Amino acid sequence: MLHLKRNKCSRLIKYPRKHCRIFKPREKCTDASFVCYPVEFLYAKIRKMALNQAAKELLSVMKNEDYEKLVDLASKNKSKKIPYTFKDAIKNLSGSEIDKMWSMLNKMVEKKAEVLLDGNKDTSNTSLDNKTCTELNQVLHAAIDLASVVFEESMPASQDLLQMVVFLNGILFEIPSSIENLRNSIAHLCEKMYHLNYVVNLNQYLIHNIVIYLLKRTLNRKAIKTDVKRIYAMRSAIPKILEMSEINPKLVWELLKKCATSPLYLSMLEGQKIIALALSTDVKYVATMHEAIKQKLLSGSVEQGVTYGKIYYEAYTHSVKTNNETLKNELEMICLQDIILTAIQSRDKKIVLVLQKMLGQFHYQKKEVYISKMLYFLYQPILWR
Repeated sequence: MLHLKRNKCSRLIKYPRKHCRIFKPREKCTDASFVCYPVEFLYAKIRKMALNQAAKELLSVMKNEDYEKLVDLASKNKSKKIPYTFKDAIKNLSGSEIDKMWSMLNKMVEKKAEVLLDGNKDTSNTSLDNKTCTELNQVLHAAIDLASVVFEESMPASQDLLQMVVFLNGILFEIPSSIENLRNSIAHLCEKMYHLNYVVNLNQYLIHNIVIYLLKRTLNRKAIKTDVKRIYAMRSAIPKILEMSEINPKLVWELLKKCATSPLYLSMLEGQKIIALALSTDVKYVATMHEAIKQKLLSGSVEQGVTYGKIYYEAYTHSVKTNNETLKNELEMICLQDIILTAIQSRDKKIVLVLQKMLGQFHYQKKEVYISKMLYFLYQPILWR
């Protein structure tokens, strides 16, 4: 422990002479046992030494696979009880040291997750004990905190770091629901990486499970608007995810169908755009999506009729702008024509009003040539029969 003495009415600190080999003397001092340094200079030097020590400690933890120490450092990093953070420690590592750190941490994460995967393979023990869940939660959260530093600071990501994130995305649904916060933390990490475009043109492999997870999460009773916005921010990846061989597209479409009738989605502009995207993504599923929406409309409110009108209008406009004639015809004949006929044939005034409000969103845009032509085409058999 160094004992520093500060001169009265001065910005100098007396530093023990026996340690002065570390720094070059800056000021003369009459006391033979001390050397004087400016306060700012000395504090900066001491902090740099502390950061170097922190970086070495972090590497030592990885090398020794000391899970307990890693969790302890992560806890201190969050509580700010130490004068340095993970960010400070990583920034004091060289490029090769950072690569080694991620290589060792990746192995630690995979080794720790083996307990989870083995537990799920054992049909006689489908749930992990609380102690194992707690340890897994703490270790993976520590790894996530370290990885977050790289993305937040826009630092280069090593191959091992990318592999670790892909691995975490892959085991997302293997994690017990009792540690839901860990699932959400993994999702946030993958989202950061996706938005920063660390893997060009292959981002769907980072988030395919994340999107499915968030779709399920937004359909829960405790769903919040923020989660819908998170999906909206990744909406461009949904068509690519549906084409992946690693997932079951029917599962995703089933979730999207439920989202299409979710009050939470209907109450948000972002949610409405996600439904419109689902309507215009794959021609094969237009009829399925429409049937689910129609059932909601028949028991829905006038406000929902207006909302669905805007959704169908956006999907139809997309088909026109992209020159997708197949999708355009499907929306006209399967969806809009069906709504028109239902409105004419129904004897329930409330249903008629709801459907009128929905179709009204197209009527308001009839000055657009393509809308005018579409309305004439659909109403012609009814008006002139």
